[in-house]
Amino acid sequence: MNLSYINYFLPIILIFSSLKLFGYVLGFLFFLPFIVKKRGKIFEYISKLSLESKLVLYYFYFQIFQTIIGSFTLKDIRILIYWVPFYVVSIYSYYSHSFNYLKDKLYKSNIFLILYYSSFLYFIFYFILNICSYFVFGNAYEIQENFWMGSSAAFSISSIFLLSIFNLWRKENFKLNSKYNYSFLFFILISNINDSRLAALYIFCYVFFLTLTHIKIKKFLSIILLISLYLSTYQISSYFSRGLNNYFYAKFYNYDHTNIFYQGSSSLFKTLKDSTINFYNENKKLIDQDNSDVLSSDTTRFLSLLIAKEKFQRSNIYLKLFGSGWYSSRETIRDVNNEFAERYAQKYKGLYQTHIKKTNVVPLQGIVAILLDTGIFGLVITLMLFSMTLKNILFQRSDLIIRMFTLSLLFIHFLCLFIGYPLNNIIYVLLFLPGGLFNYTCEKN
Repeated sequence: MNLSYINYFLPIILIFSSLKLFGYVLGFLFFLPFIVKKRGKIFEYISKLSLESKLVLYYFYFQIFQTIIGSFTLKDIRILIYWVPFYVVSIYSYYSHSFNYLKDKLYKSNIFLILYYSSFLYFIFYFILNICSYFVFGNAYEIQENFWMGSSAAFSISSIFLLSIFNLWRKENFKLNSKYNYSFLFFILISNINDSRLAALYIFCYVFFLTLTHIKIKKFLSIILLISLYLSTYQISSYFSRGLNNYFYAKFYNYDHTNIFYQGSSSLFKTLKDSTINFYNENKKLIDQDNSDVLSSDTTRFLSLLIAKEKFQRSNIYLKLFGSGWYSSRETIRDVNNEFAERYAQKYKGLYQTHIKKTNVVPLQGIVAILLDTGIFGLVITLMLFSMTLKNILFQRSDLIIRMFTLSLLFIHFLCLFIGYPLNNIIYVLLFLPGGLFNYTCEKN
């Protein structure tokens, strides 16, 4: 693979897609001068777009228009300064990838390698920041406040990493002594360092379809060894990451740390159970309006959805249809948020860091932002784009298992909208767009 001929724009965007500067995801701004320089080629290519690609362009135009409305609603020009460049870079990233894939044979033939190395470097960068966070803050995650996206958004890149590994490793006939196998083990480690239940879902999905593929090609012993390796690696890395967290926490706050492994470990299945069955049981209390004294931190995300539902119901017909403008609802929702914060304050005793709090600026899940900022119209557009990508994957000329794996990753990708705010990550956006990264990475080469 001669890297001198590869377009570096998309890989660099991917590697730094979650990087924050002073609390804002700003890495994309460094690419604006390059885009201004290449604007002639961009306009020339856009003029020859297919209908599907033009729909994507109209989506970005709609988002830019909503950004203008949001800036006007809050009388805050910072929304324009941040989001308009974000969408300009997104447009170029999307069409640059599309153009290079169609016109550059080297880029097309090495697309899996490009995405694999880029996403692998992304997670190495993430791992380095975790290590720095241990020494600076006494934990692995606090550095995300100012220098990296939160794990619920940062791990949304996992889709492209795991899909690339799967396709590349398949070409090696899944030999055990492979860098792709070791890369997945590294992914298991970093998922435990960040205690990410989203990553656990990605891991299960990957192992499940890897198992189906091995059964299909009759490599039974190999898959038994791999499953044993992955499950034991998950449990061991959980054990040591918890011990590491306790050690640095104790050292940072001068506590006694004679038994740093007192929390034990968590298996992959226990983590998945906590994320599904236990999560449902906890949130059922809210659905049934249970009068129990204490709610767990697992209910805060679902409660945020109930807050959004209440805000939507109180909105006038125009706001319901078209929203209040991009990035505005994080402030316009505060009246309803503060009502719920007061109502449920006593049910979150001892959970000050995670419960619903009275605040002027409310952090929102992606799906809430789409509904309240862009209304039913914007939500329908987003769902339409996801549906078009789903349709494209279904009709790809590839193995059925790979298509089902890709569809599962797309579903998890959609789920990310309910647990975090990944919409300021360009790669997240490029993945769900028709003609984006999911569409090409399941094709036969």
